[in-house]
Amino acid sequence: MKLTIACDFDGVVHSYTSPWTKVLDINDPPVPGAIEWLTAVALDPEIRVIIHSCRFAMEPEAAWYWEATPLRPRIRALQDWLHHHGMTAKAIAGVEVWAYRGKPHATVYLDDRGFRFEGDFPSPEALRALKQWNKP
Repeated sequence: MKLTIACDFDGVVHSYTSPWTKVLDINDPPVPGAIEWLTAVALDPEIRVIIHSCRFAMEPEAAWYWEATPLRPRIRALQDWLHHHGMTAKAIAGVEVWAYRGKPHATVYLDDRGFRFEGDFPSPEALRALKQWNKP
């Protein structure tokens, strides 16, 4: 069985330093080392890598939005961004894009907004004190 890595896009692969605009606007550069790492795991035959993003599910709930922005252009925008930043077509083919609500099933989750649970529940104060790795 392959190791499945579910990797968040914004804040992990994409630096996400500019304000949010639209789902198809991916304006910032990659996090340093992200393209090299993603290429390595995408080409590893023992690893299944899935990129997921709330950007695909955070637009308005209205049906008109989903009809106006179908799934394929959203996936293509992310793949084009990867290619623009140096990822090869072969490596991109090894990356699944999860463009649905919720997170995919995985063995490991790589996320900039996560909390590693190790048996002790964090206090409300500790939760409020958590910061994204790239935000002061």
